[in-house]
Amino acid sequence: MKLSYCGLPTQAINFDTVEAEVTGGSLPVNELIQTALQKTISIFLALVFTVAAIVALPVSVVVVAVAFPVWALFKSTKVFAAYQIVKEQRETLA
Repeated sequence: MKLSYCGLPTQAINFDTVEAEVTGGSLPVNELIQTALQKTISIFLALVFTVAAIVALPVSVVVVAVAFPVWALFKSTKVFAAYQIVKEQRETLA
């Protein structure tokens, strides 16, 4: 494999405008930076929301899997306690 040497550019680069290859026009550097930042922020937000959705599903499954039995146990304990109170009242009346 042969590596070729590419020298530094000899022509001065104008940093005030950057040629847009798609439209053939030129964009000011500030607009180019602003567009790049907007796209970067958009991609970052899309990734954040995607990760949040991926994490939320298993978390909600775990919460339901843990909370439902605890709630059912608490409810059954309250029902059992109410039954005991009614039973004691019936015994005292009889």
